[in-house]
Amino acid sequence: MSEITLEAIAKTVEEVVKQELDPIKTHLDNIEKTQSIHTSSLAQLLTEKNLRDEKIINAHRFDRLEKWDLKAGEKIGLKLGL
Repeated sequence: MSEITLEAIAKTVEEVVKQELDPIKTHLDNIEKTQSIHTSSLAQLLTEKNLRDEKIINAHRFDRLEKWDLKAGEKIGLKLGL
C-alpha cells in the first residue's frame, strides 16, 4: 500500500487542478484572441468613420469659404468663376 504523504497529496491536487484548468485556459485564450480581432476591427471602422466625417466637414468648410470668396469678389467688383 502506498504511503500518504503531504507531497503525494500536493502532487495529486496539482495534477487534478491542471486537468481542470487546462480547458478553461484554452477557452480563455480563444476568447482573448476573438476579443483582439473584434477590437482591431472596431478600431479600423472607427478610423474609417472619422476619416469620412473629416472629409465631410472639410467639404462643408470649403463650400463656405468658396461662398465667402464669391461675395468678397462681388463687393470689390470682381467676377469670380468656378
